[in-house]
Formats: sequence, structure tokens, C-alpha cells
Amino acid sequence: DKLTIVQGSTAFNDNVPSGQIISQTPPAGSQGHHGDTITVVVSKGPEMGTVPNLSGKTPAQAAALLKRAGFTKPPIVEYPLGANLFNKVYSTSPPAGSSYPLHKPVTLRVV
Repeated sequence: DKLTIVQGSTAFNDNVPSGQIISQTPPAGSQGHHGDTITVVVSKGPEMGTVPNLSGKTPAQAAALLKRAGFTKPPIVEYPLGANLFNKVYSTSPPAGSSYPLHKPVTLRVV
């Protein structure tokens, strides 16, 4: 008899690409026997969310909407014109409607 590998579950993981093994039981390096079963957890990659439309919002309003959408990092705020004239978001990176990892910050461009 050989070792048997079975998929136990899947999980989101920010560092392990989708389809790759995150962990196994028993752990690597353990002594095994013929016929043993190894159970693996397979990555679904990073958890993704949809960037909301933040145009016309203040940076504080945009940050609250991003948090409500599941994003875990505060946004990066840029002032490309060098001045904060209206304090309103005019674009985001990535753009509104994009699928983006929830653990990465969204960039707000403010005028």
C-alpha cells in the first residue's frame, strides 16, 4: 500500500497561490507508514472583493466604504495636483468595479 493524499478543505491565503497546498496533516517530516492518509489544505488564493465607486466621496467616506466592502488595509491617499482643493476622490487604483485582493490597500486620487 502507498500513501493516500486527500483534500481536507480549501482556505483563502494571501501568500499561497490558488491550487497550491497550504498545509498537511500529518506535517511534513513526520514518519509515515504504508497505507497512511495525508490530508491537505488547498489554497483558494487571496480573498477578493469588488472596489466600490468612490468618486465624489471624501477620503474618510471612501475609507469607510472600503472597510464595509471587506478591505482590511486603509487606503493610500494621493493628491496628484499637489493641493487638496475639494477633498473629493476622483479616481481609484484599481478602478471601481475591479476585483482586488481584500488584504491590499486601494489608492485614492483626491482633488
